[in-house]
Amino acid sequence: MLVATLTVGLTAGLASPLLACAFQATIDDAYVARAGSVTSLSDSALMPLSLAGFGVLAGATSVATACAVCGGAFLLQMAYTLSRRQVRRLGADGTVCTATSGGS
Repeated sequence: MLVATLTVGLTAGLASPLLACAFQATIDDAYVARAGSVTSLSDSALMPLSLAGFGVLAGATSVATACAVCGGAFLLQMAYTLSRRQVRRLGADGTVCTATSGGS
């Protein structure tokens, strides 16, 4: 149970800021607030469904299995996100890195 909970916590903790950064860097500055509002509203609206789904999965299997499934889903989401060239090329300031720089 502890391992499953840690898996969800660590992957969600890493995924959230990376996905938020990629989201903000790909949206035009004039629309970041609007797009963020839509995303926040979607998250709030989907929360009851995700909790119900987690409850059904935990009831059908176990809480540890449900936590492991959620952690695995986060891992897959991060692997997919980081496999995209556009995301890997984003700089911390939102600019797109066009070339790798060697030591000078």
